[in-house]
Amino acid sequence: MSARDSSREVSFTEAVSGLSGGARDEFVRDFLRQAREAHRKGELATAELAYRHVLQIDPDNADALDLLGMLAAQTGHLPQALALLDRAVERAPCVADFHINRGNILRLKGQFEEAAAAYRAAIAIDGHAVGAYMNLGAALARLGQLDPAAEAAQRAVELAPGNANVHYVLANICSDRRQWEEATAAYRRVLALDPAYLDAYEGLIHLLCSAGNTEEAGQLVRSWRRLNPADPRSAHMLAALTGEDVPERASSGYVRTVFDRFAESFDEKLRSLDYRAPQLVTAAVEAALGAGRGDLDVLDAGCGTGLCGPLLRPYAQRLVGVDLSPAMLQRAELRACYDSLAPADLPAYLEEARQQFDLIAAADVLCYFGDLSPVLTAVGTALRPGGHFAFTVEHLQEDEAAGLRLNRHGRYSHTAGHVAAAAGAAGLSVVRSDGAVLRMEAGEPVAGLVVLLRCPEERRCPKR
Repeated sequence: MSARDSSREVSFTEAVSGLSGGARDEFVRDFLRQAREAHRKGELATAELAYRHVLQIDPDNADALDLLGMLAAQTGHLPQALALLDRAVERAPCVADFHINRGNILRLKGQFEEAAAAYRAAIAIDGHAVGAYMNLGAALARLGQLDPAAEAAQRAVELAPGNANVHYVLANICSDRRQWEEATAAYRRVLALDPAYLDAYEGLIHLLCSAGNTEEAGQLVRSWRRLNPADPRSAHMLAALTGEDVPERASSGYVRTVFDRFAESFDEKLRSLDYRAPQLVTAAVEAALGAGRGDLDVLDAGCGTGLCGPLLRPYAQRLVGVDLSPAMLQRAELRACYDSLAPADLPAYLEEARQQFDLIAAADVLCYFGDLSPVLTAVGTALRPGGHFAFTVEHLQEDEAAGLRLNRHGRYSHTAGHVAAAAGAAGLSVVRSDGAVLRMEAGEPVAGLVVLLRCPEERRCPKR
């Protein structure tokens, strides 16, 4: 603490110590009101210092414990935040908001059962606690308990029909339940209540595209873009829907934004889609290399939350993960199977990693690249002679001259011919290219190719 902070602390302590009980309590309440206002304005250091001042003279002040806990969560210190909220609930067990805030921190930590219990505790105290019902619905959805999740979200809607957030939670749950019409109606209600609710644009646009209503979807993307022209998601989706100004690849900003937002629910969502890309990629590796002997330098390219990590670990004396999304990398770190994780753009990372890897894997990554020649050339740079690259692409089965297409959902698909041509241009040979179902989407199978490439023993791969 600086000298200036120390003087403020002495001043506060002296001011409080000279007050009698009622006056002291009023002084603390007023001090906390000012601290809350600083917190609301984003003056986090000021707010934190004020909360700690209160706790120095009143360690059991539940309001200060709650507020400091929420600030700790806001700054990413989740264990500290949970410890503070535990204390707040212990000191004031009949305050529903404390249970709700504690549940929110548990959700951030991925402890959804415990979060649901916290929300139910809040509801037992206050049967009209909208936030408890809304967040209970979200937590139960993460547990796959979609029917009770919908009941909780619907109760939140009944209690607060003018609250856009509760309709948004209900829309997401309806979408998870494949109730497309109900989800569409709920997203529309969100935007009717709050036309600037950007996340609802994304959800509604996805449903409209799936239903073939591309005209309205295009209008919504343009509205989204006008509201927030800096959002890379709207620019990418506009190109996907209209075919205008199609980029050579999804921008780094788009990929980072999408997956930072998706990180918390990524694994559960993919499980619900029967996602198989990691298993398909490692099966292709096993077919070529046999069982892992722990003697290779391996790169998990676009590792995300690390779903491929445990499958690749048996092959690796060194296992590296690289991804654009810091939030995804935080999840990958929890798997404790990587020797290192790097936040980086994939082609740039590969070009720097000259002949460092014996095996590179990329599950559901190249669907964010158009022409595959540049990224496969970068792969050739990073592979050692005789090294392998295993990956998936979404299979474009139509005979298009370009050999690729940016689809309405925002991902690229590729023909087998384009993959083979790009591999050849990069100096890599196709060992195998097999059709497979990568996952389900909107109840339909997503057709893919599982490809294994090899760099020749006599080094011809580009070194750039």
